[in-house]
Amino acid sequence: MAVPFSNTRLRVPRGFQTVLEGLVRVILREQPADIPEFAAKYFENLLDVRLETGEDPAKTGSQMEDRYYNDKSFENQQNKADHENEAATTIQSTVRGHQAKKQVAEIKGNPRKEQEQEPAPVEEEEEIDIDLNDPEVEKAAVKIQAGFKGFKSRKQQTEQKDGEQPGPAPEPVPETAPLEEEEEIDI
Repeated sequence: MAVPFSNTRLRVPRGFQTVLEGLVRVILREQPADIPEFAAKYFENLLDVRLETGEDPAKTGSQMEDRYYNDKSFENQQNKADHENEAATTIQSTVRGHQAKKQVAEIKGNPRKEQEQEPAPVEEEEEIDIDLNDPEVEKAAVKIQAGFKGFKSRKQQTEQKDGEQPGPAPEPVPETAPLEEEEEIDI
């Protein structure tokens, strides 16, 4: 029979892992023939030790787990999550405040002008040093110049075409030049 998958996480009681690790270590060391019987005797012995001395390996193990899981790195993760939540809340409140101010301005009929807002800070351009004698740079410059010259010539051609079409067609000019006289030559 198949077991359905789920996202349920089973929690192991605190200190249980330590007790089981101790049992496994002893089993591996002793190599008993009957493991269940050996485990029963092991746990009876642990109970006797706990009653006589008050020392509980499960409690000690849970304290060790707490120390491991609740160390400073765990606290730092919690602090980081808290900080991220605070930052998100601040951003959300700022956006909501902006939206509310915008709505009030629309109701009053005084929409905020873009000029009233602070201009974005201008970033300084990074200075780039280019070797103009480099053959690759020369090839790139020639390619850019050729592309620009092609662009200019295409633009000029479209302007000429646009200039010819809208106006009326020019009338043919009558010839006023004198024609040359033809002489007949007898041969």
